[in-house]
This record gives sequence, structure tokens and C-alpha cells, in this order.
Amino acid sequence: MKKCKILSVLTSMVIAASVCSIPAFAEDYEADVSSAEKASDWGQTFKLYSDVFDPSSLNEDSEIIVEYTLKPSGEELTLYPVELIAQSWEVTDEETGEMISDGEIWGKVEPSEYDENHAVFTYEDILAGYKAAAPDPDSITDLSGVLCINVGATNQGTILCTKFTVTNSKGGGENSSEELTGINSFVPVTDPAEYNGSGEIFRVTKNDFDATRLNAGSEVVIYYEEMSSAPAFCPVNMVLISTENTTVPENKRDEEGNVAVKMAVPVSYDSSHAVFSCKQILNAYGTGNFSELYDFSLVGTSQSITVTGIEFTNVNQFGTRSVALSEAEAAAEKKPVPMWVIIVVIAVIVVVILIGLLIYAKINSNRTYDISTGSYVKRSSDEAGTEDSKKKNE
Repeated sequence: MKKCKILSVLTSMVIAASVCSIPAFAEDYEADVSSAEKASDWGQTFKLYSDVFDPSSLNEDSEIIVEYTLKPSGEELTLYPVELIAQSWEVTDEETGEMISDGEIWGKVEPSEYDENHAVFTYEDILAGYKAAAPDPDSITDLSGVLCINVGATNQGTILCTKFTVTNSKGGGENSSEELTGINSFVPVTDPAEYNGSGEIFRVTKNDFDATRLNAGSEVVIYYEEMSSAPAFCPVNMVLISTENTTVPENKRDEEGNVAVKMAVPVSYDSSHAVFSCKQILNAYGTGNFSELYDFSLVGTSQSITVTGIEFTNVNQFGTRSVALSEAEAAAEKKPVPMWVIIVVIAVIVVVILIGLLIYAKINSNRTYDISTGSYVKRSSDEAGTEDSKKKNE
């Protein structure tokens, strides 16, 4: 019995020591993978940008665990099905001109373990893969310069990322450091289908992307499945939509202030994507105030096309509209009180007041004011009788 007790105490001490050895800030972070797409042959199934999760929160104890579906399944794997790519691009401070990222880096990372459904990537391997792809590896000591973590497919089949977890990160959640620039924001088309017509194919709303994140170096890239032949003209147009907007020139809006500006000539296009620059958007929209630019609508040009997504490149981390927009939407959600409720409440208050007055009058009906004491006192029986006699004579 004593041996069991001693073993129990020792076990408790080991567990306590293990718990104490874990940093207090360590926690797991699970990304929203609803934007993940099927990918194969070295394409990417999921992208996690630094404006959503800060890669610098990873440490030596962190791992990234990716879960996925693989088709065809059941066949013997000759290579790991997925890889991570630690990516950065050149971002400079507009005021000082100094680079604030690690430049153009595409650091591929192999998993430390994997099977048909999941793969594990260690911090050490991620950092090593990132440094190996950098022009100056010695200058990199952590993952603070990573602007996007990509989940890529290899050549083992078609994969779809179903879960992305970071373990033991420094607080996991959204980036709380200074606002980043040079972020890419991708909005996928759910269940893309072939379209041939001149109507709307897909729309990006203000909930998907805040237009105030755009800056002078931003571009809007529309992706579509490879067309069978090079298009004679751009196969998709982009329409800038506002409602009740008074900030754009009068000739671009109707009497209610609604705006629908069609952009048909991009900077460039080919059989797989079209690119519109922010300068083009600015000229077409007529103002740099994008606070009321709510939607980006993609419209067909009567060519067979399958739009797969739209990417806003080199945008700012946050939009200037975010706080005001959330406050406005919160106010709009507050429903006014129905008039009948107000009338009922007033009626109840009036009835309560009347009842109170009647009760007060009843209580004081047998009282008289005593000048000597300066207060109401109960009437004597003689005074009450005299008063009753007077009323009867009258």
C-alpha cells in the first residue's frame, strides 16, 4: 500500500512539473478553413494570411497539424500528399522606404510525419524551409516576416484541407501588432460552375472584403479555369457597386445615389485570369473614398467561363471603415418599439396614478389639518358627526 502511495505522489509530482514547464502563454489555434479549395499537382488548397494569424506567435514547441481528404485514396503513397509554403513578398514602409518584410520568399516545408488524412509540420522545419529559400538566410531568426502560410498539394492526388491547427502558439489569435501592408486576400467561389451570358456570375460583398483596405499598389485578380483558347477580349467585367452614395461624382450615380460602374478593360488578361489595378478602380469610381464601395460584382461577356475566385493583392491589414461600419450595422439591428406598446405603457402608468390618487383620497377622507401641529390628524367623532350633519342639511 505504501508503495502505491509513493508511486502516486511521484506521478503527481511529474505531472505538476510537466505542466509547470509549459509556457503560460501557450495555446492552440484552429484556423477557419471554409475558404479551402481542392488542389493537386503542386497547387494550394488553403492560405492563412498574417492578418488572420501572426506566424511570429509560433515558437520551438509549436507544430502545425493539417488534416485533409485525399483522392484517390487507398493507393500507396510515394510522397507526402501535402506541403507547407512559408511565403513573404517585398513590403516597404511608405515613409522611410525601408523593407519591413523578408522580400520574395517561397519556402517549402516537408512534413515530419504524414498519412492519407493528416500531416504534422514542426516549427524547426518551417523555419529551416523559410530560411533556405531566403536570399540572406542568416538575417532570419524567426517567422515574423512570413505573410502567408500556404497548404500545398504534391503529386499524390487531389487534396482538400479540412482542418488547420497550430499548437502551443503565443496567444494564437489575430495579429495584434502594427497594421501590415502587402496582404493578399482571396475570396473563393463556392462550387464554381461554367457560365455563358452577360449577367452576374459572382459578387464580393462588404462582408467578404472591405474596400477601404485597398491602397495605391493594390490589384484585383479574377481567376477562372483555363479557357480552351485565348479570349479575343476580357471574358469577365467587374462592376463597382454603391448604394445611396453621395461621395462619387454626380454623373456616376442615379437620383438615389446608387452607383454601378462597369470596368471592362483590365490591365491585363489571359486564358486563366484578369487583373484590374487600384488606379483603374479609382478613375472609374471617381473618388478615393471607398467607405461606401460595398460590392464588387463579376459579370460575364457571353463567353464560356468558370470563375473560381477573386484576389485582392497588396492590401492593408485593416479597413478604415471597420469600426464605423460595425457601429452602423449594430444600430440598424436595433428594432424600434411598436407604437401600441408605447400606448399600453402610458395607459398603465395613467391608471396606476389614478388608483394611487383614489387610495390617497380615501385614506385622508377622515383626516383634518391641525394648524397647531402643521399636519393631518384623525378627526374626532364629534367633528365627523357635525360634518355629516352639514352634508345632510345641504
